[in-house]
Amino acid sequence: MKYTKHLLLGGIFATFLGIFLYKQNNDIEVSTHEFYHEKIPKGFDNYKILQISDLHSKNFGRHNKKLLDIIDALSPNIIVVTGDIYYSYKDK
Repeated sequence: MKYTKHLLLGGIFATFLGIFLYKQNNDIEVSTHEFYHEKIPKGFDNYKILQISDLHSKNFGRHNKKLLDIIDALSPNIIVVTGDIYYSYKDK
């Protein structure tokens, strides 16, 4: 009985850990930050910079629709890619 209980608890823990790790590795996180400085020209008021980082060859739905829908909804003025897009070790 004790052994079965430990197996059950271990299985539940492993399941939740697997779900957590999958979501952490495959969800899209959106963070917003506002920056003010007196030297920034007024023409940049409400200027939106979208930074994309560390995609590592991920797919977010067919043709990355989930990612593109989020980008479209944010309506950025510029998009900068600062992290890995392609993960070369995946294909080796």
